[in-house]
Amino acid sequence: VHLNSWAVQVNGLEHSADELAMKYGFKNIGKVGNLDDTYHFCLPGGRNILLKSISEILLNDSQVHKVVQQERKEQMKRRFSFPNDPLWKKQWSLYNTGKITKATHGLDLNVVHAWIQGLTGAGVVISVVDDGLDHYHQDLKANYDSSASYNYVEYR
Repeated sequence: VHLNSWAVQVNGLEHSADELAMKYGFKNIGKVGNLDDTYHFCLPGGRNILLKSISEILLNDSQVHKVVQQERKEQMKRRFSFPNDPLWKKQWSLYNTGKITKATHGLDLNVVHAWIQGLTGAGVVISVVDDGLDHYHQDLKANYDSSASYNYVEYR
């Protein structure tokens, strides 16, 4: 959604930006952060619509270097729930509450924060060096790659 709001880079001082805004019916809200000579112009009232003609009018003014009409960015909130796994509470290395071991609360692999960000590990290949991996287990068998594995127990 386009807003009735523009970032306008002008050649000159702040009073020039105020004059320019008034000249075209805008209100100069003020400087945009620490950006040199860039100001926030808005049109009073009305719907939020794409107004290319206004951007073009501003760009044709000799005091204007750059114009960008602002857009509202839609944010998608991620939902997260802990795994529905009867052994989850024992997985202190994934989410350490300090109840299973006497280790400091939060001293874990920090995977919950990765999951909240939407990181799932899809497409990632890992290798496990262990002397008793049950690659027939339902959690592993679909993603087990025998060519990347070696069973140290069977081949002693």
